[in-house]
Amino acid sequence: MRNLCVWAALLLSPVACSFAQTARIRVLDRTVIQQDNSPLEFVQWRGSSAVIKNVSDKRIESFVFVCLVREGKTYSKVGTYDSSEGSIDPGKFTHEGGFDATPVNACRSWKGLLAVASVKFADESSWVSPLMNSVQSSSSK
Repeated sequence: MRNLCVWAALLLSPVACSFAQTARIRVLDRTVIQQDNSPLEFVQWRGSSAVIKNVSDKRIESFVFVCLVREGKTYSKVGTYDSSEGSIDPGKFTHEGGFDATPVNACRSWKGLLAVASVKFADESSWVSPLMNSVQSSSSK
């Protein structure tokens, strides 16, 4: 059922915004995908910076964003962006002013959606987004 909700939300994009509100993901302002089970939450993504919050109970050492662009009936991964923020303690935000907005701006220029792809914690455990199982890599971008 979870995979069905993810696929429906991704494939139906604008229409899925309201459907995804009740599913495991939400598309926010046609810019970012907020995943209910993600240890990172987008707090601000407009303008020249973006701010994310660690909503887990573990310290985050690094994270990767992915830009997803619709190609026909599927979404393709057109870019990934590794963090350079350093660690983020539980309940804390990225450093003042947010991180470099390049991922947000680049993804917007591709008319894509930015999502958290993976997170590495200080205890050496990790989280990988279920979205990564349902997207293809694109070599054309």
